[in-house]
Amino acid sequence: MPMADQIQNSCDQSKLAWELFTKFWTPEIHDHIRTCTNEKLKIRYNKQEAFTAAEFNTWFQILMVMMVSTFCDD
Repeated sequence: MPMADQIQNSCDQSKLAWELFTKFWTPEIHDHIRTCTNEKLKIRYNKQEAFTAAEFNTWFQILMVMMVSTFCDD
């Protein structure tokens, strides 16, 4: 695939991701993610363990699944 097509594809995906985010992000989802993350952080802090990038990535994936499943239910 030519570079210009790759860039356009990436831009299109970013626009779609942003549309999904702005359409389906709600205070309830925010609170749910924040609560789960805060609980995990408290456990990590109490054990003096690092909170890894992979774990942050997992939370992001959970959020995306929630948004996509909502989008697909329309």
